[in-house]
This record gives sequence, C-alpha cells and structure tokens, in this order.
Amino acid sequence: MHKFSIGKSGRRGTSRQFEKVASHLEKQVLLVRRHVRPSNAALAMDPKREECLQCCDQVHGSDLHRCTLQKEKVHCFVFYQMFREKKKRGGGRKSATGYNASFFDIEDYNKVVKKEGLLSEVPVPSDPVGPAVFTACKAMFRLLHKEQVADRKISEHWEGMWQQRFEELEAFVKERKPLQKKQTCQEKIDGEFAPYTIAEKCNKLEELLFQGSVGSHKRTVNAGLRHRFVCACLAAGTLRCESLHRAELSDFFCLITPKKESDVHPVFLMINQIPFGKTTHGNTQRRRATRHKDVRLCPIGALSFCLQCRFRCASEFKNMSLDDWMDNGSWFDVKLLADIVGDASEELTSDSYRDKAKAILQALNLPCDKLLHLGRKLGSKLLDLLEEETKEIKRMGQWSDGAWERAHSSKLPLAPIRKVAGFSKMCFNTRTSIEPPEELLRATPIGAWARDALAAVTEHNMETGKCPAAIAFLQFMCHLNRIFLQDAAATVALHPVRETHPLFGELPVFQEEAWEVRTR
Repeated sequence: MHKFSIGKSGRRGTSRQFEKVASHLEKQVLLVRRHVRPSNAALAMDPKREECLQCCDQVHGSDLHRCTLQKEKVHCFVFYQMFREKKKRGGGRKSATGYNASFFDIEDYNKVVKKEGLLSEVPVPSDPVGPAVFTACKAMFRLLHKEQVADRKISEHWEGMWQQRFEELEAFVKERKPLQKKQTCQEKIDGEFAPYTIAEKCNKLEELLFQGSVGSHKRTVNAGLRHRFVCACLAAGTLRCESLHRAELSDFFCLITPKKESDVHPVFLMINQIPFGKTTHGNTQRRRATRHKDVRLCPIGALSFCLQCRFRCASEFKNMSLDDWMDNGSWFDVKLLADIVGDASEELTSDSYRDKAKAILQALNLPCDKLLHLGRKLGSKLLDLLEEETKEIKRMGQWSDGAWERAHSSKLPLAPIRKVAGFSKMCFNTRTSIEPPEELLRATPIGAWARDALAAVTEHNMETGKCPAAIAFLQFMCHLNRIFLQDAAATVALHPVRETHPLFGELPVFQEEAWEVRTR
C-alpha cells in the first residue's frame, strides 16, 4: 500500500491555491451584487468612487500603492468632502466607456486639507454638504474596502479603518446644517410640513397633473397620465417612488374582499408586489390600495387611464399568442411605467416625474425638498389628519421599528386603506355598480386583447394547471378595463370640462353608440 504525504512546501502551495480560489469567489460575489444594485445607488456612489481614485492619482501620484486604502488617505478625503463647498447638481456624466469627467479639484483640495503645518481653524463653507454626502462616502469606502480585502491588497478590519475616526465628524455634519440655518435666519417652513399644506390642495394638485396630460403629442399625453398615476398611487399606498419605477406589470393582482354589514359595495384591492426595494432585504413587500371615493383621486382609475393611453399608442400585448402567454419570459419583465417609444422592459428614470412635481409645487407656492417622496409623505399626512392610529400609519408606510414590522407587509390594514380612499364608516361607491356592456369592454385598447387572452389562458390552465401568474395578471387587466369605463363615465358626469381631454377624442370606445346611450 502506497503512502502519500505533503511536505511543508506542498502545504504552502495548496494553501496559496485555495487562497487564490477564495479571493476569486469573493470578487465574483461583489461583482454580481454591484450589477444588481439600484440605479440610484450607482448614481450616488460611482462618481464619488471616481473622485476618490482621481484624488489618489493626483495627491499620492509617486506612491506605487496610491489607490490602496489607508487610514490617513481615507480621513483626508472624507475631511475634504465634508468641508468643501457643495457642488452643483449634474456635474458628472457617464459616457459609453465610463466616467470621463474630472471630478477631483486638486487646488480646492489643497485649500481645505493643508499639506504643510496645522490648520489654524476649521474651514467654514458658505454652502456645506449635508449628511447624505457623508453617508455616500461611507458606503463607497465600505465597498472599496471589501473589494481590496477580496483582492488581498489589505487585511485591516473595516472598524479599525473607519469607525474610530469618524464618529465625531459624522455627528458634526448632521448638526451643522440646522445650526447654519439658524445663524443665517433661513426660512423655518420647510418640506417637513409641506405635505400637510398639500393635503388641503390634493384636488388642485391632481387637476394640474391632469392638465399636464393635455397636449397634441402622444408622448405628452402618455407622460402626463403616467405622472398623475404615480402621484395618486404613492399617496394612496404610501409607497416609495423608486419601488414604483422598478415595478413590472406582472407584479400586480387584485382581491375583492367580503362586504361588511355596513358596506353597500365590496372593497376592490389592487396589490402589487415589491421584490426589490430599499427596505425589502430579500423579503417581498406589497403595496395595497382601493378605489377612491373621489374619482379624480383614485389610483386605480388613474392607472386605467394611463395604461389605456399607453396600449393605444404602443400596441403592447396586442399580438400576443397563447404560446406567448404560456411563456412567462415573454411578458414578465414589462415595466409598469414606460414610454410609448423605446424598450418597455427598461426602467424609466424618475427625473421626468420629479421635474413635473417640482414645477407644480412651485406653481402652487408650496415648498417640498423630497420630490420623489411627495406622494409617500402626502398619504401619511392625510392619514395623520384623519386621526388614524400611529401604528396603522406605520403599517401602511412600511416603516419598520423591529423584526415584526419588517415582515408585516403581506397583511391588509383595511382601516387605513378605507380612510385614505375617503371611506370613514362604510364603503359606498356608486360608480362601481355600473356594468359596462360587452361592446364597450371590447372597444378599449386593453379590452381588445385582454378578454380573449384571459379566455384562452384560462382554458389552457383548466387542461394543464399551468400559468397561474398569467391568469392573475389578465384578470387584473380585465378589472382595470371595466374600471376605466366606469371612471370615465363618472368623470364626464361629474366633471364635464374634462371631456375635452385628447383621450376622449382619440379612443374609438368613446365614439361607440353604446357609450353615447350610457352617458346621455
């Protein structure tokens, strides 16, 4: 029997090989996570990373290991970031080959971080950066530290490099902005109370958003209806704007809850799943909303208007065959928010909605510094004004205080859902009881394909038991189609001035004789 043994040199070679494999695996995991991170994270961190590397090249150019993290380098860079003047927005643009702008200013760096001698006093910028820049720096260095540890360039623990040095600096940065506002007598009415003021003008806000969808260009109409839906949906579901922009049509389904004794009509719930979000942490959250008592503020009605216009212009799903519906990959990744031009599977930037919200708030003379979170804050403030319990507002907004609240989102807090939709005691919504005729249901851009597709997929499901997701989605589309006609009829009856909107003039369904008879 042969005996094999490994000497010291053999053990060292094997150890080095395993270390190389481990390093490669660590880097691959970091690379995968970097590719799937949210777009806003990339916008916040990548330019800061590029600026840091440019700083290393220019300040430590003679050092062969100039880009390797060290305590002193990190501290000087963060100190410079916290005490420089705030940069103007939109300074860096990314080309096809990467960032080609010069993010780092060596002269400005030398003014803030003196190379020779000690600082006589701490620099006082006239327009300092806020805590968000400190957080971005910390996140950027944390990721860079992981990459260099995986590459075996450094071995120092993160706590030893960061935490001991920056505790007081972080506290100073958080306290500096309010202190400067007090010293310079800046306005005390800021964005925190703006949602309460906006709550009094919800109808005016919606009206301006609706007017923004009136135009001769199809993209203008589509974008305006999309903005209106986003605002209504965020307010009704207290959802983050980023989660809505990442949402796909396949994330949506509906429920009709049993009526209470006090209800005249059942509650229709629109539910969309949020698998990827800022606070999901691997768990699926769900946003819930019902039809609003006021047709103008209804998020489900707003979605129906938005999608009818979009499907009319882009003809999505119109030519889908049964085989296409059987293949989830052919329709799962279609985004909820999309332009009528371009790839509907690509996530839309939130810039368009933010700019529109800013313009409307300025027109109403209302301050708000959290434009993308306007609807989320507005919905919570509406519930607060309706004296809803704090714990129920937290459940609607999905703000977590502990482990229980992080796993709550599959529950249905019906009390705040009803209240935010305008129903305090009972659900009584007359327009929900009107059933549009078959010819009108088939004459809409959604009904032209959704009803036939649902029938075909349902029949196939009965034979094979497959594709429940397609059935749930198509059922939701059919419900949305009926809601569109109900809300359009209510809009014409209660707000006839809106009948001049291009959507009423362009869609064939509104030229049908059955429509004239029903709305006469």
